[in-house]
Formats: sequence, structure tokens, C-alpha cells
Amino acid sequence: MTPLRQSMIEAMQLRGFSPRTHESYLHSVELLARYFYRSPDQLSVGDIQAYLKHVVIDQKLSPSTCRLRLNGIRFLFVEVLDRAFDVGELNLPKRPQRIPELLNRKEVRAIIENPQNLKHRTLLMTCYGCGLRLSELVHIKAIGSPTGDFHPISSCPCWAYTIKSSGRLKASYLLLSQKPCHF
Repeated sequence: MTPLRQSMIEAMQLRGFSPRTHESYLHSVELLARYFYRSPDQLSVGDIQAYLKHVVIDQKLSPSTCRLRLNGIRFLFVEVLDRAFDVGELNLPKRPQRIPELLNRKEVRAIIENPQNLKHRTLLMTCYGCGLRLSELVHIKAIGSPTGDFHPISSCPCWAYTIKSSGRLKASYLLLSQKPCHF
């Protein structure tokens, strides 16, 4: 392992980067070195611009991959080599925005009423009524009422019931709507 690679790994560990980020950034720098057949610390900003143009124009990589490569190289230059990093007027492609399909009330009702299983129908109602993502829906937990008492949903007034999303570092609390409580 080269000293430059070791320095980059240590810098990423100090900043608490995930193992996947370590892998991606190291791979980006490795590809840069292979492209020029030189150590990245011997490259100029002009070389970096030429490489990024190659990635965008010749390789036609996706916008997210181009940004990942740029971020890995930027991290090396700014955080490890302590050098200025300005790629100038290079415009990386933007990620295309997908506009979600909007459903009318009839379509929403058909989706919610489709499952025969009561639990599945209640989960769909909760997800739609509270505006939850699927990842948030699978992590919800009932935590009780404002009085501090914990009651099953069937016996608790619905306006008092909160749900804690444990999927995030910071908990968010939601009031349960009236409809799912009646199931």
C-alpha cells in the first residue's frame, strides 16, 4: 500500500466515512492514477479537468458516478494533499429529475381497498395518510399517548396516539389519523 493511499484511508477514518465511501473514493483515485500512469500527487488541475472530461464525454458515465469520481478526487486533493482544487468551468451532467405520478382520489381509494388482509390495508392507509416513505413505514413503533399511558390502538383515542420512526438518527413523531384507528 502506498503512503498516499494510507494517508487517504486515515483521513477518511478520521472523518467517519462509511466503508462504502472508502471503497468508492479509493477506486476513483485509483482510476485517475491508471488513466495517467502516474501518482495522483504528481497531477495538475489541468490533468484533473482532462480526466473529468474523459469520464463525462468519452465514458458517458451516469451523473451520479461522475460526481462520485469528482468527490473522491476532490477529497484527495483538498483533505489529503492540502492543495487547491478548482476544476473551473467544467459542468458535470445533472441527475435527471423524475416527477412522481399523481393519483386521483378514486385511484388512491382503489389501491387502499385492494388488499383483503386488514393489516395490509391499515398499513397502506397509515402510509398514505401520514405521508410516510416505505422505509419509514417499516420502522414505526407506537410509543403511547400524551398522558404517558400505553394502550392498544383499539382502546386509545386516535388523536392521542403517536408513532416514532426509529429509522433515522432523530426521531419524528406523528399523530395517527382517525381512519386506521377504526380498523
